[in-house]
Amino acid sequence: MVRTIISTYFWFNRESSITHGLSNIRLDTGMIAEPYWGSRDLITDKIAGKDINFLYKVDRKPIQFELTFSLLEGLWTPEKRFEIARWLIQDDYCEFYTADAPDRIFYAICIDKGDLLTNGLEQGYVTLRFKNLYPYAMTSVYLQTFDLYNISSPIIIEIENKSNVDKYYYPEIEIQATNTNITLQNLSDSGRQSIITGFDVSGETIYINSKNKKIISDVSTSNPLSKFNKNWFRLTYGVNRIQVTGKCKLSIRSQFPIYI
Repeated sequence: MVRTIISTYFWFNRESSITHGLSNIRLDTGMIAEPYWGSRDLITDKIAGKDINFLYKVDRKPIQFELTFSLLEGLWTPEKRFEIARWLIQDDYCEFYTADAPDRIFYAICIDKGDLLTNGLEQGYVTLRFKNLYPYAMTSVYLQTFDLYNISSPIIIEIENKSNVDKYYYPEIEIQATNTNITLQNLSDSGRQSIITGFDVSGETIYINSKNKKIISDVSTSNPLSKFNKNWFRLTYGVNRIQVTGKCKLSIRSQFPIYI
């Protein structure tokens, strides 16, 4: 857990701190701490007679951080306390980001008690501890659409993987095709091919969630998994050059996990 010293103004649950007359303040001095990544536990095992611990996996823990709030003006009246609590104390993870880093998004929930410290005249501040849904922040959602209905030969498009968390990022894809067969070949990933055959060219749309290994068609009689070669589409870090074969409309939705 870190004491986070970040921008004065922020958004939580799609509402601005300015709307509620609230400011994120810094109580201490010196170096500034910000949420970067969560703690990590190593899952290991040791074989009898060996000095080496074998690593099975890294268990990432969600980020936790504290925020201290003060009113921009006015007093902590019972009405104001009611308003702030109704806004900040939710029973689900809510989107949180600051004015100086709108593309660094946390999904946070308050997990600890909040003591309002005042001078007895309803002037003061409250500190709350939050837990993030993930061990990292997320970018904004990126939606890229490529209208490739009129191509006469394979074409190369570029898609950037902005994540620095995992080796591969798996975006969501939606494909509408006028060709029966569509191939997405990632030239930046050793030519890995994701192939769908037997499209219903009368108007079938296929949705692929590669991360969750899920593929859905909007045609009730279609079995899209049987048409798919099960090479789930993925991106390596940086700019990926994707060769698309087959006339289609391709939509790619991404929200990248980031350590930043």
